[in-house]
Amino acid sequence: YVRSLAIQGEFEELALSLAQEDEELPAAAEVFEIVLERWSPARQHRVFPGVPETTADAASVERGRALFNDPQRGSCFSCHGSGGRGDGPTADAFKDDWGYPIRPRDFGAGVFRSGDDAQALYLAIASGIKGTPMGSFSGMFSGAEIWDLVHFAKDVAARARAEGKQP
Repeated sequence: YVRSLAIQGEFEELALSLAQEDEELPAAAEVFEIVLERWSPARQHRVFPGVPETTADAASVERGRALFNDPQRGSCFSCHGSGGRGDGPTADAFKDDWGYPIRPRDFGAGVFRSGDDAQALYLAIASGIKGTPMGSFSGMFSGAEIWDLVHFAKDVAARARAEGKQP
């Protein structure tokens, strides 16, 4: 979605700059092709975690749950709640610059800001999420531990889906 908005903005900016020049204005499709051509290398390049994914088994999920609920290591539960449903004790504490609440993600909803794939979720935990209070945890957890957290979050989503408890 963000990439789509960036492409739209670049299209509008290019179209406006071309309209202000004395040259003949190209058709919208031609302007769009110019913008898409600029973005094609970005489609071909994906950033992946430097640590290979570990097995998503019950042991990994349990290790992730323990890390998630450890007050000495990240305190994920304080925002996301002990079950990962976005209902932690500090869930209502964060506001954006306009005073609107910034709610922690409810993993049970099955929708993650970074996307549904495990690698994107790994990167969100490791690097943080811009525009939110969630910072980077790469210094707090090892790569294998971040994978355990990913498997825990995905397990919360899978269980909620299986129980029919997704919004």
